Amino acid sequence: MARHSRPSPRGVALVEALVAMAIMAFGMLAVVGVQGTMRFNADIAKQRAEATRLAESELERIRAFSTVGSGDAADSEYDHIASLQGETTFTGVNATFRLARTVTLSPSGQHKSLAVIVRWNDRIDVEQTVSLYDVISRADPLLSGLVMAAKPLSVVGRREGRHPTIPIGAKDLGDGTSMFKPKESGTIAWVFNNATGAITHTCTGVTTASASLTTGDKSAHCVALSISAQLLSGEIRFNLRGATKDLANGFSAIKPADGADVAWVIDHATLRVARICPVSAGTTTSSLTAADVSAGCTTASMPISPFDPADASHTLVAADSEVPLWPSLPVGVELASPLPGVSSYLCVTNADTSMFSPAAAPQTSVQYFCIIQPTSTSGWGGKANLAPVAYSDRNQAVWSIGTTAGTYRTCRYTQASTDFTENVDHPKTYSEWSSTCGADLNCRKVTGNLVNQNFLVIAGTKTCPTDTTATPASGDLVNSNTRPHQP
Repeated sequence: MARHSRPSPRGVALVEALVAMAIMAFGMLAVVGVQGTMRFNADIAKQRAEATRLAESELERIRAFSTVGSGDAADSEYDHIASLQGETTFTGVNATFRLARTVTLSPSGQHKSLAVIVRWNDRIDVEQTVSLYDVISRADPLLSGLVMAAKPLSVVGRREGRHPTIPIGAKDLGDGTSMFKPKESGTIAWVFNNATGAITHTCTGVTTASASLTTGDKSAHCVALSISAQLLSGEIRFNLRGATKDLANGFSAIKPADGADVAWVIDHATLRVARICPVSAGTTTSSLTAADVSAGCTTASMPISPFDPADASHTLVAADSEVPLWPSLPVGVELASPLPGVSSYLCVTNADTSMFSPAAAPQTSVQYFCIIQPTSTSGWGGKANLAPVAYSDRNQAVWSIGTTAGTYRTCRYTQASTDFTENVDHPKTYSEWSSTCGADLNCRKVTGNLVNQNFLVIAGTKTCPTDTTATPASGDLVNSNTRPHQP
């Protein structure tokens, strides 16, 4: 019989199973690795998108400045746009971002280069960066809409169609310039470019009244400057609380200068300078008695505010610097050496120098105007100080700056909480943004007119009054903060 053999059974050997499992494991590892890489790349993409959004938002915020040369708050005013001190931190969904901003002013001063850099560390702690760059021009934002807009009666942000830093009293000559006499009784005048506010000419021998100035006066008396000059101006106010002596008879007295032979007598009932009396030059305010101011006096009627007989113990507060009403002292303005970038300067005030001004024509504030001639168009820096001026009558006494009785301290109005701030906000020394600047003009050099650089003169024994940010909702409409300036 034929024998049929059956095939032996076959299966998977252990080695084959292990090989298959190894192949599958390597494949799974590859899939897991791809997924990890994809997730990491997705995180990076998400973070980069968020960083780009932050950088673009910062660029657009800076480009949205609303005024030029107006002195408004930081970032809304072109001249305030500056490099960010340090970094600003933003917390994202899966990363913390650090934003830095660098602003570089062009040599011409007509545009700024803006760089915004956003940094963050990814999930493996490697620093990633997004950088955006732009250039912003020193052009009034209003100009972008003038092509389609109807011609307005006046340009927003300008005064009578002129640059807002040109003094109100300047006479528009009708040729794109305005002529200004810093002191009406003087013969000096300056010519401003109506569009830029720069001083283009200086003039001498001008006897024509400001309201009657013409292009003929400009042609006859003015010389063009090779480098345009800049204006520095402001107001000097006075609050002499604490400098008076209570005579214990319903009156107080003060000698405007320790060596003066005149005293002002204040009536407590009317809060006015009631009379001006001759006194011995050897007396001081603190030594005056009622008998010293009882004879030979000139009648006066000048209101004093704020004041009370206890002023000697009064601590000056914000209300004392808002609208002080006291007789002015004769004062000038000078720039202290060294003055980096300054070729020459001239400061003019309208100060009354008579000891009898509270009786005749009381003056409670002094305006000053300085022309600064820079050595180049790159800008200048330095410190502007008040300078006591001698009285023109009696014994021509001079008041002094100091911190003791009989002297006066000067404060500067500023919203800054330190001595270092933007030039328009009245720093102690112009161009010094920080304590490390020194005479380095690149810190914040002055490249345009500075107005509203105001001062307050107080008793030498008092401290400059401080204030906080104005809060209209609570009725506080003014930030009258001051900081010590001299001595």
